[in-house]
Amino acid sequence: MTAYERAHQNTADLHYAGPDKNGVHIIIDAAEIAPDRFEVAALRTGGGELAMIDAYSLDEARSAYNRLYDRYVTPATKPDTKPLTGKYAQLRDDLRAVYKIGQEAAAQVEDTGTCNMDAPALRLTRWNAAKVEQACKEAGGGCFKWSCFNRFVICFPIPGQACKVETAAEAMTKALREMGYDALTYCQMD
Repeated sequence: MTAYERAHQNTADLHYAGPDKNGVHIIIDAAEIAPDRFEVAALRTGGGELAMIDAYSLDEARSAYNRLYDRYVTPATKPDTKPLTGKYAQLRDDLRAVYKIGQEAAAQVEDTGTCNMDAPALRLTRWNAAKVEQACKEAGGGCFKWSCFNRFVICFPIPGQACKVETAAEAMTKALREMGYDALTYCQMD
């Protein structure tokens, strides 16, 4: 058993890698660093720490994880948001379909390898960014703008953090290409 597996054997279900309530990719994770000593952290893409909580039982770690999840992930409701129509509604529906494809692909592999934040990235030239973000949120994920390549990186919460995320991202990218989108896989190690 690796050190990573030991640290996560009791907390494997306390891991989230996906968009925060603003569509920015984050990780929330709980690890047992010593017997009955847990660290629960929320981190930004690239390693910026949002929060770190020490816990001294598995129940405390679960409670801390849920507080961080509620603080950073649970979306704020916007009652004035208009329903999506046209190409934005189609994007939402297509993203829902590829999210299922990604989940199915991730379920087929073991989660070994390097932690990553891989995700499909779409070039949507002259699309309204707010409506793209709304489509992503309604599909169950989020997105952020990859400015240097003029793409939206589409983030979905995939259970896993290494090969499962990579496999899901590649499957979703392939499906989006087959649907006619200009898609590639955004790759980033954690």
